[in-house]
Amino acid sequence: MRLPTISPLALWAAAATALFPLSAREADAAESVARFGEWIAYRALSDKGAVCAFSSKPQASDPPAEGGGAAFVVTRREGRHEVALRLTKPLRGGKAEIRIGEARYPLIGGDERNPRWAWAANPEDERLILRDMKKGDIMRVKASFDSARAHWARYSLRGVTAAMAFLEKRCASDRPPRAAESGA
Repeated sequence: MRLPTISPLALWAAAATALFPLSAREADAAESVARFGEWIAYRALSDKGAVCAFSSKPQASDPPAEGGGAAFVVTRREGRHEVALRLTKPLRGGKAEIRIGEARYPLIGGDERNPRWAWAANPEDERLILRDMKKGDIMRVKASFDSARAHWARYSLRGVTAAMAFLEKRCASDRPPRAAESGA
């Protein structure tokens, strides 16, 4: 089993902070809870309840990723899954897409606040991406930055279905603390 070159916990904390504002205390409390194939599941508690995610690094990329840092993250918070792609450099003005089998999904992102992140273009695409991730074997991500050359990354989808089911069960049972329990 190959271990990631960057800390998956640090990657997830960065993803959770970018996607959902967690306090520093909440991000520090994130814990790795399980591994499913190439995907690692994480969990943190916020004042609104559990924030759970699973992430993976690409198994291959062309050109080779500079310094690592690329990852695909699926986050579950408040009963909803969201997909996000962390890029090795800012997307600003570029384009990105996900390919699973014959399906292609455009991604949006690269804004000033999160220049290295891209997300599904709309909720329906997000739902379809998650469905296809469970059915597929490989996910390819294509991104073009400032240059004309496209960058490709390949992710194994082995373990996605189990990771998603695990998070559904694990996060569904975590509720935000009641006022009496939190001291408020």
